[in-house]
Amino acid sequence: MITSTRHPLVRALRRLHERRGRAAAGQFLVDGVRLVEEALAAARVERVLLAEDAGARARAVADAATARGIPVTLVAPHVLAAASGVETPQGILAVVRLPPPPPPDVLDRPDLLLVVADRLQDPGNTGTLIRVADAAGAHAVALLRGGADPYHPKVVRGTMGSLFHLPVLQADGPALVEALRRRGVRVVVLDPEGAVAFREADYRRPLALVVGNEGAGVDPLWRAQAAQVVRVPIYGRAESLNAAVAAALVLYEAAARAPGPARAPGPGRDPPGR
Repeated sequence: MITSTRHPLVRALRRLHERRGRAAAGQFLVDGVRLVEEALAAARVERVLLAEDAGARARAVADAATARGIPVTLVAPHVLAAASGVETPQGILAVVRLPPPPPPDVLDRPDLLLVVADRLQDPGNTGTLIRVADAAGAHAVALLRGGADPYHPKVVRGTMGSLFHLPVLQADGPALVEALRRRGVRVVVLDPEGAVAFREADYRRPLALVVGNEGAGVDPLWRAQAAQVVRVPIYGRAESLNAAVAAALVLYEAAARAPGPARAPGPGRDPPGR
């Protein structure tokens, strides 16, 4: 059992909290019982750390990892806390291999619903946006350069496992604009000053919904390509809506307009439009 926070393994895991460290190691961290379960089901898990005082569910997840030949290292609770960086860790942490980039043909489907985050910088906001996109039946999320890294620990936690459910592209803005233009993908930009209320917009597919930077909004490049710029009205005294919340409203409206569910609904869930 590892009992020192100065152990080389702990130091290596701490480096995965930084984008540069993740890129160098080709790995990222997944923290918490549910997220490690999701990772084991859909990603390449390379190591699991289990706290000595972990609960029964975390131990069951670790046993599942052992059964698959994945190394499980027992650590003292304070060591797991140091490695994870979470204030109240759940007793289990996984080291996961960074996935390869999604293939370009992810943009080719005629019913495409793509969410584009244009330099969205807050990790929690970015994670929630990925989760919302997954829940609304989007087919992929594109994060443009200058925004949060999808494998930042706070982004991973914010996705609540959705990071493993749909492709997440890291893209250059001008290159993505051109790729969508070639494929005939309609672009709808979300902006508080948009000319069209979101319930009145045209969401015909293939469609890309663009959500802008928290302060600067959407790059003019996307406005020039947009078929419509839509807004979510503010009826109360709030200055603005959180970007992921506004995107959720628009995405569910777009899903309700689709002729059928973008993806098969999960167990016990209604498909979009019902």
